Amino acid sequence: MPKAKQTVLLLNPPGRKMYIRDYYCSKVSKANYYPQPVDLLTQSGWLSTKYDVKLIDCIVDEISEAECLKQIKATNPYAILFLTGSVSWDEDLPFLEKVTKLKKGLVMIGSADLFKENGHEKIQQHKWLNAVVLNFSTDGVLNYLQGNEDKITDLIYRNKKGEIKTAPESSKRGDWNLPMPRQDLFIGKNYRYPFATGYPMATMLTNYGCPYKCTFCIMSTLGYTFRRVSEIISEMRVLKKMGVRYIYFSDQTFGVHKPINQELCKAMIKEKFDFQWVCFSRVDVMDELTLKLMKQAGCDTIMFGVEFADNKLLDIYIKEFHTDQVRKTFAITRKVGIKTMGTFLLGVPEMNEEDCLKTIEFAKELKCDYASFNFAVPRMGTGLRQKALEEKLITKDVQIMDQAGTFVAMGSKYLTKKQVSKLRRRAIITFYFRPWYVWNRFRNLRSWPEFKTQFLEAYHLTLNLIHPK
Repeated sequence: MPKAKQTVLLLNPPGRKMYIRDYYCSKVSKANYYPQPVDLLTQSGWLSTKYDVKLIDCIVDEISEAECLKQIKATNPYAILFLTGSVSWDEDLPFLEKVTKLKKGLVMIGSADLFKENGHEKIQQHKWLNAVVLNFSTDGVLNYLQGNEDKITDLIYRNKKGEIKTAPESSKRGDWNLPMPRQDLFIGKNYRYPFATGYPMATMLTNYGCPYKCTFCIMSTLGYTFRRVSEIISEMRVLKKMGVRYIYFSDQTFGVHKPINQELCKAMIKEKFDFQWVCFSRVDVMDELTLKLMKQAGCDTIMFGVEFADNKLLDIYIKEFHTDQVRKTFAITRKVGIKTMGTFLLGVPEMNEEDCLKTIEFAKELKCDYASFNFAVPRMGTGLRQKALEEKLITKDVQIMDQAGTFVAMGSKYLTKKQVSKLRRRAIITFYFRPWYVWNRFRNLRSWPEFKTQFLEAYHLTLNLIHPK
């Protein structure tokens, strides 16, 4: 008889809050949304080539700590690839230490934003931690588990001699080959997204990283690689057979490479998938021809990183576009019939109250269908963190943070943390609770799943304003 495959467990630990821990960014869900964790989804493709892969997502399945430990023991894994994050590390650490006591020799590998800056230190501090992932898109974890030390990339790891090594980075540019992710492990669970018009939904990647250099964002340090269109379409065919109706593209910037974007959209149209989908992109990436093609391929919402209403701030943080471009792209997107969400950043070091108020008004001027107002977060490995340290807005021990807004990690040179928090609350209330805005949102709902999603998002958003998570 052939030898049974060893089991690798993908683990999203339990939490007191609805922690979103993925793509080197951790936060608390602002309302009720919770997409598939893309780190685990992506690694499921690589790991399934050699191992029996299982999934325990304690957040989406609302699994308690005791029940999770019970399920892990029953799974009897050889190794666990777990998520954690700056937002939940203090809570995750004692739980993970309990996990390591379930089985002698259990291999523990973590993926998290906080490991990007101090992964070596964390492995040194915690003897049970075998490795941390620096790039979840590659086969570094697979080669580590297989003992192919000469092929390991994108990890900080403890080798067989107990030495802590930093593996070389894989190529940060060009073509990216990914074995078929195990979507079957994730579809059927209660993953959800604010813009979904139907369920079940799936999360996908067409590229990894970001080629732009925004200094407040960790993504600018990851490089940029993209998948073959044929590979993406093959994954979509699997999702179609599974009954998926909505796709969240977790790309940091969808459509950067126009020829690939057009090829993908044309292939989706030809296949007649009829998926509806949402993506992140940039105002300087989109044009009318591209937007029309994306609309025809099923795109119903695009999330644009606007950040500021002031061109000086856009220059300081290397956004590489100005407000005129923002206005133009939002107008064209609206004309084509695709909904928009703008993301806005409050509390960077140079920002005063007037800057914040201008940004709030800019969101209204753009006629965004949705707006996401976020705190400036000094994430590990970013230029913003370095600036915040230099200007003594934070100290090095500030490692627990949440850009979604359950607490503020830092103030600006002109605003206290409390003032920044009040301005964000004002932004949410003055944007979302305008009578005509509420009426338009509900007037344009097209299906019961969409109505249910929007109602729950509105309910949880209101609840969080009254009683923050």
